Amino acid sequence: MTTEILDSGAASGSSASYRLLGKARERQQGTPSSTNFIIGEGFLRSVYFSTVVPVLSPVVTSISPAAGVNTGAVTITDLSGANFQSGASVKLSKSGQADISATSVAVVSSSKITCTLNITGAAGGLWNVTVINPDGRSGSLPSAFNVTYPAPAIVSITPAKGNNDGTVNITDLAGTGFRSGAAVKLSKTGESDILADSVAVESSTKVSCRLNLTGKTVGAWDVTLTNDDNQAATMSGGFKIEAPGLQVIGAVVSTQNPYNPATGTTTIKYTLSKDANIKIFVYNLRGERVWEWTAPSGGSGGQAGVNEIVWDGMTAFKSKVSFGVYIVSVVATDGGQVKELAKTKIAVIK
Repeated sequence: MTTEILDSGAASGSSASYRLLGKARERQQGTPSSTNFIIGEGFLRSVYFSTVVPVLSPVVTSISPAAGVNTGAVTITDLSGANFQSGASVKLSKSGQADISATSVAVVSSSKITCTLNITGAAGGLWNVTVINPDGRSGSLPSAFNVTYPAPAIVSITPAKGNNDGTVNITDLAGTGFRSGAAVKLSKTGESDILADSVAVESSTKVSCRLNLTGKTVGAWDVTLTNDDNQAATMSGGFKIEAPGLQVIGAVVSTQNPYNPATGTTTIKYTLSKDANIKIFVYNLRGERVWEWTAPSGGSGGQAGVNEIVWDGMTAFKSKVSFGVYIVSVVATDGGQVKELAKTKIAVIK
């Protein structure tokens, strides 16, 4: 068609301008003189164009759930957005990785899709979520879905104790979900962390490392392994630091002193330098034993670190002790040998 036929006043025209020109003449609006008419929102809403439906690209606004562990498939219950068409497809994409195409895609409405994503073995991190309509138009939500690795778990540590006069080689920190680049540490309330060196992730279930225990506080320490994705596992009190020789560190104390048995109990507290079989004896001033407690090595009362033994003021004969001064003795027994480690006094009042 030529400009004379279109009468658009320009060197060229389009079918759109021709249709607009014809419509204007039908309504006796004269001959438009501008060139290359543009169809805008006003024309789209006019009676003439009321049957024209605009084709819009899909828009993705959110995905739920927004994360999944890469050990299997995850069901997406709500992929939200707009302009979704029946027959649309869904995929995850990440730079350097093959796309993950969704299955069981159901376009519930123009604003909601459900589907299944098999992320088994997929690389961890954030992935883009894309919806593609049957007409080829697509919309994406960048970094919307987070693929995670399984969280680690610690089962045991070998050896489980070491002396505070040097280093100890951990030959088998056992568990699951360990990843290359993992870090290992010991921690204890009130103490600085002990960071392991020479950490080797031999498999997803085994780590070896070295711990420098020189001068560290005796007692139970938590063992923590942290993967390169910052997921961590902790075994509370999993490792015990001891001193080379057996002794009571510091004083033996009674939390109630003077102590009135009628008001409740008192706690005898002491700190051992290492695990030992322990007996607690309470004597009156005549040297008569009125009460005793036995604690196995490594158990409550016989473990390296702080120990707390509760005494209710009862004698071995199930009667309340009378008022006066009593001697508490902490004794270690090993191979038939008995050694008193420390003692203290408790004043009993009425």
